[in-house]
Order: sequence, then structure tokens, then C-alpha cells
Amino acid sequence: MLPPCVFFSLPSVREFLVFLFESSIPAVKQRVGIFMGNTQTNDFGPERVFKAWHNRFPGSVPHLHSMIVKPCMHEMALKESDQVINNPRLKVRLFDCTLQYIRNILNPGELPTIYSEDALYTWDYLSVFTTSPNRWRKERARTGKDGKPNTPSEVDECEETVPGAMDDFAGARETGGFWKCMGFARNPTFALVFVFSLMAFTRNTNLLPMILGLFLEIGGTGSRILNTLSNAGACVSVTTIERLRKVLSEDAVAYAQRLFNKNSMIHATNAAVIAIPDAEPAATEFGAKQKARGKRATATGRDILPSEDDEAKMLSSFTGLVMNLVLAYCPGRKDWEDRNPMLKVAENFISRLARSLEAALRRVGGLG
Repeated sequence: MLPPCVFFSLPSVREFLVFLFESSIPAVKQRVGIFMGNTQTNDFGPERVFKAWHNRFPGSVPHLHSMIVKPCMHEMALKESDQVINNPRLKVRLFDCTLQYIRNILNPGELPTIYSEDALYTWDYLSVFTTSPNRWRKERARTGKDGKPNTPSEVDECEETVPGAMDDFAGARETGGFWKCMGFARNPTFALVFVFSLMAFTRNTNLLPMILGLFLEIGGTGSRILNTLSNAGACVSVTTIERLRKVLSEDAVAYAQRLFNKNSMIHATNAAVIAIPDAEPAATEFGAKQKARGKRATATGRDILPSEDDEAKMLSSFTGLVMNLVLAYCPGRKDWEDRNPMLKVAENFISRLARSLEAALRRVGGLG
């Protein structure tokens, strides 16, 4: 340890530190190298010094951040962004885009793995932003019985699923349900992937924007909305989406597949072993089907008009659909009495529609 008399005899602390770390004297460089080393038996000295500056001199913290931390962040951001945009897995050429490629990209762990490997520090930095607890979660963690934050009541309602209801947490099993246990209403990983996609797209890396644009177009999004999202970096342009759809259509024709159906094969032999309830015997007779061939040419609209009984059943089924929507989405539905019996009644209403359609198909089955 440096004696106090020697320390105070130095011109200044700044000059002393500059001398230590910029000296060309071999003995000094050797001692400074030991200080800068990080081994199992020697802690990283600069970390301890920086923490002392940061904790003991709060007035200098803004200068530490702006003059030391910020330049390092800029350097890391530039390095990691270059790694992301130069990753060939994040660049898509239209003519290389196939159905199998789309399925591989939609693997839940594919994009998070790429981004977290190529931009480790940026991913960790943004993870702090998205996963830090808010005031509500901190309060619950402090007063909760188990000391863990619980999911808000609004999220609990979303978790409840009924027949035909939409699940707000679809995909949680594939991406890990840790975020639900931590009290989040949305998966932070999804947010990080989307943010990385926006940032990378501004530097001409188009993987996720290409996929998002495709599915937004398929879902019926208007061209003006797509142009707005494209200007924001969320998806590619409408022209590129149309070109992508053409390429995928050609690939689908080549492999006799559709984007959302892996196989388009019809296994007709299954009809011999699967029993159809309440089916008329003539429906399975090949000879009867042969005799009915050609009668479609003389058919009229009256042959497919629903009967009064069919109309009554469809009206009943419509009532069941409305009941199902109300029971599935109306606020406060969990507190209703006899809710489960009402759901069964709604299902019975809907099942009548299937029977009505089956009867209509039997009537027109002889048209051939």
C-alpha cells in the first residue's frame, strides 16, 4: 500500500493514474497488467474501482455514464448491429423463399437464438427494460404470501378458455411460460424479437418483416396500413409481399402443398373403416353414386333451398353462437351463476346446425 506521505507528494491523482496506465516502463506495465487481469484467484480490479466511483461520488455519476459508459455502448451497438445485418440467416431472397423455409423460420426459438447470439449486450440491455417489474408487481411481491408476483386479474380472465374462445397466450408453451408466472400480460421475448426486427430492417435485413408482411396480407390488412407499417419498418412493401406470394404459390404447386396445410392428399380408404353416424345406406353405395351422375345438369335452385325445419335449426344455431360469444367474452362472466350449464346449452344449439347441414347434404346427394 502506498504510504500517505508519498501519495500526498504526488502532483494529482489524475496524473498518477495516467502515469500508471500509460507508462512504458516494463515493471509498471507488469503490475498494471496484473491489476487489469481477471482470473479465479484475482478479481477484476477495474470493476471494483468503477463501483467505488459510482457509489461514493453520486455527483459524478452523470459524467461516468456520458463519458465512459455511453461511448462503450455506442461501440458495442455498432459491432453487434453489424453482426446482425451480416448474418445470412436474417436475409431473405424472394427466389430462395419456400414453404419449408417459412416453417423453419416460424420455429419459436429460431429468431431469439439468432438475435441473442449476435447481439448479446443489446439483447440483455433491452431485456432489463422489458422484464423489470412495475409498481403493481413490486407491491404484490412485497405483500404476497409466497413472495412471488402474481398475474393480474385481467390476465386471469384471459387465461380461461371456453369452446371457440381465443387464447391470448397462444404459443406460451413453445416460448416458455416464465413470463406468465412473473406476472406479465405479454411475452417479453416477443417484444424483443419485434424490436430487433425493426432496427435490423432499417439496415436492410428483411427476415421477420417479410414474414409479417405475408401474414398481414393473408389476414386481409389493407394496402394503406401495410404501407404505413412498411414505412415504420414492421414489414416489407406491398409490392414485395405480392412477389413473395407469387413465389410461394409456385412452390406450393410444385410440391402440391398449401401454406397452412402440410399435405393436400385425400386418404379415401379411411371411409371404409370410419363409421358415419346416421348416414343413409345409399351414401356409401358406389352403384347409387354412379346412377346419379349427370343429374346435376338438370338441377335447379329449388333442389338446394332449405326447408322450414332447416331454417328453424339454423336460427337456433345462430342463437347458440351468440350465446357462446356472450358467455366467452362478456366482462364479469366468471361470476355468473350456472355459467357452465349455459355453455352446454349453447353447444347443443350449435350441434343442431351440423345435423341440419347433414340432412341438407343427404337431400342433394342424388344430384351427382
